[in-house]
Amino acid sequence: MIEHIAKGHGIQIGAATNADIVITSGSNQVNVVFSQRLLKNLPKDGLPVLHFSGPEKTFSPKEYSQFLNDLHDYLFLTYGEGKGPYSGK
Repeated sequence: MIEHIAKGHGIQIGAATNADIVITSGSNQVNVVFSQRLLKNLPKDGLPVLHFSGPEKTFSPKEYSQFLNDLHDYLFLTYGEGKGPYSGK
């Protein structure tokens, strides 16, 4: 799903500090942080729809997998296939 989101919607997800969504994982948890660049380009409903109250959230591995699916669904419904926050609608 990460590769599809990157190729299809232009959002880089990974451990690199310059990723659009920075991921760090520890024992049974995955920390997700939205970059300021991504936050500036997402519609205002982006974080609430994805159940974030701020730019950072910690998930269990199962919840993280669901987050990726939810993120893809949001991007698809908001922008369409092959588009994302950096390409416009």
